[in-house]
Amino acid sequence: MKISSFINKTSILSFTLGSFISGYAIYSMYQKYCDQILLESNIEIKKMQEELDSQKNSLLEKEKNVEATLQEKINQQQNSFSDKDNLLKAYIKAFSLNELLDKLLDLKFEIEKEYDNAVKEIENSSSFSKLGKTSDFLEQIKQENSVKQRGIEDSIRIVKEIKERRSNNSISQEGNEQKAQDLKIND
Repeated sequence: MKISSFINKTSILSFTLGSFISGYAIYSMYQKYCDQILLESNIEIKKMQEELDSQKNSLLEKEKNVEATLQEKINQQQNSFSDKDNLLKAYIKAFSLNELLDKLLDLKFEIEKEYDNAVKEIENSSSFSKLGKTSDFLEQIKQENSVKQRGIEDSIRIVKEIKERRSNNSISQEGNEQKAQDLKIND
């Protein structure tokens, strides 16, 4: 009786111990599986973060390149305007007023054409629209063009005034010469 009781207790104990060991083994395997998933998730998150950082840096680099390109074009346009101002001064020295007026009108047309081309280029550029800076660049070019147009229009107005004054002086000089001749004839 004692032996069978001992055997029963031993078998219950060994069954309990076996269940505990197998349960612990299953728990350990589950824990390792969870740790593995967590590790893989962290690696994946790190890769995604690196990819996002890379894309962000790439976009920043593109933005810098676009701004540099635009600044270069604006500088070229300003240099072009500066060259035209110098050209205008040379024309004033070298040409008659009629020729100068023609050159100024040509220059005005050229500036309008350059402005239209610059506006079209900015409006059609996907780089500027992606950066959301199209309106800023258009406003900057519009202001610079406005200043140059006013300068050319002022120059045209001045040349016309000089022409008119010379014309009036010429008429009055011809009148004076005619009066002088009339006086000589009367003498």
